[in-house]
Amino acid sequence: MANIGWTIVKAVTGAAAAKAATPLVNAAWQVITPKARPKKNDFNSPLAETIAFTAMSAAVAGVMTMLAERRAAKWMGMDRVLGSATREIKEAVDAAEKDGKKAK
Repeated sequence: MANIGWTIVKAVTGAAAAKAATPLVNAAWQVITPKARPKKNDFNSPLAETIAFTAMSAAVAGVMTMLAERRAAKWMGMDRVLGSATREIKEAVDAAEKDGKKAK
């Protein structure tokens, strides 16, 4: 229950990133191809175009979501917490590997 704040922040940043990605992807599609973007329920549009647009949309939305979550984590001070936890895990793994080599 302690992570409810982070869950809310992730949901909001994800929605905001998706909302911001949509016009960016639409503009990029117009620049890359002179055509309008494929419509959601247009089954007559070429499959290759639809797949390319979907892949581009997913990539842009994913990157924007990741950047938004990192910014939110930094704002909440979680980057320091997560960074120290990552260092502790790495040190524990290194120590275990060292102990395993000594046992052989």
